[in-house]
Amino acid sequence: MNGLVPTLVAMLLGAPGPDGGSPGAARELAMNAIASARNAVAQAAGQGGDGGRGPGMDAQHHLEQAEALFARAQYPRAAQEADSAWKLLGRSAEDSTQFAVDVHDGRTQVRVRRGETVKVEAQGHIAPVKPGETVTVEAGRAPGHPVRRGEDAALAIPEPLKPAAEAKLAMQPDGSGLGSARVSWKPVEGALGYILELRPGSGPGRRAKSTRAETTLTGLAAGVYFWRVQAVGQYGSSELSAERSFELQVSPLKLEVKGSGWK
Repeated sequence: MNGLVPTLVAMLLGAPGPDGGSPGAARELAMNAIASARNAVAQAAGQGGDGGRGPGMDAQHHLEQAEALFARAQYPRAAQEADSAWKLLGRSAEDSTQFAVDVHDGRTQVRVRRGETVKVEAQGHIAPVKPGETVTVEAGRAPGHPVRRGEDAALAIPEPLKPAAEAKLAMQPDGSGLGSARVSWKPVEGALGYILELRPGSGPGRRAKSTRAETTLTGLAAGVYFWRVQAVGQYGSSELSAERSFELQVSPLKLEVKGSGWK
């Protein structure tokens, strides 16, 4: 794969945003991704590749999956499969250039770890990314300005604050018998937001996003809940915090009986 990475242009990095984007935009995104993946796989094979085994073969499989999904008009999934082919070839590069691609919630980040400059293209604009730099590409937009950030600049793990571990909280049920609970944690430097995972003692869990180091969880039935949180930054996410639990208990009703005045 000598010389492959620096000469390739990463077209279409990213996935449709939370609203899925328009069908036309999603189709163009997937089409560009597949074209870029084809170019990468073809050049890898033409330069000796891995003899039909390993990352090259896996990348070819992802490319075929992407083409099949594209034919069925499943454009977001096709783009993800094509990006997977890119990741395999980028991370397994045997020459001096190494880069990583991370796709999350409509945002794609390309980080060049070492070697030569990698060109990243989106929406007709090219951003040269040098070793040690990271560029972010939002779905449907041109690449951002490459920035440099040290490898050791990882986000800290959030520290849960409230409620206290195994706290028992009184709830005031609404008309449907459900209540709420407010949770908070220590802010993390460099975090753009947070993702909280909540699960009841039994049954499926759920996730909630917050831009602050706190959030109010609603629609909760009485019972025990377990929660943990992670910080999300421009270049990735922290590890999940230690898990905490709390219990929601229905407040007892207070009945007041007053005399009627009759004798």
